[in-house]
Amino acid sequence: MKTISVILLTLALIIESTITTIPLILLCLLTLTAVFREKFIFVLAFIFGLLLDLAMLKPVGFSSIIFEIYIFLIFMYQSKLEITTSNFIIVASFLGSVAFLLLNGLFRNIILESIVSTLVGIMIFIITRRLVKVKTND
Repeated sequence: MKTISVILLTLALIIESTITTIPLILLCLLTLTAVFREKFIFVLAFIFGLLLDLAMLKPVGFSSIIFEIYIFLIFMYQSKLEITTSNFIIVASFLGSVAFLLLNGLFRNIILESIVSTLVGIMIFIITRRLVKVKTND
């Protein structure tokens, strides 16, 4: 479970810091929170936020704070909302992407990038859920 999480976040870190401005780490953290519902995701959010800031030469800790608040809000509302559904992932990934892009000052094509990140987020969610299901069935 933790191995899948670290591998997924490492791939997202590499892709996000080199190729795209889509918040892949945020989407992976959303997916991991929805699938696992474990508190260790806070530690992963902090670590990978720091690594992202270092890789992107941004102020260290800024992404970590955003990730921590985002994961905290999801955990806070998990009793009121069904966070394991695709509909939640769609809404949360869109809103999270808009917020992350706005806070990072990436105003160009924000709606288009948020729509693309929503599609990527739902794909990550489906793939992760299937991987976890296969892993737990064996």
